[in-house]
Amino acid sequence: MGALHFTGGTVTWSGPITLATDACIGSYGGSGNYTLSGGITGTGNLTFWGGGASKSHVHIYTITAPCTYLGDTLL
Repeated sequence: MGALHFTGGTVTWSGPITLATDACIGSYGGSGNYTLSGGITGTGNLTFWGGGASKSHVHIYTITAPCTYLGDTLL
């Protein structure tokens, strides 16, 4: 399973994401704001995951480009 892993803070991923198989985009650690601005294409399923050691950790994902992948989105 392919993946992007973030560890908190403010991050922008500007490259395209192609799902050839199932993939996970996740974050762990302190709260974070993550912007995916390159679009998502392909045929795999995409899982978004956020965790942390505290219930106060908040992970926000923003997608600013078209997503045309054919798989399911799991949160």
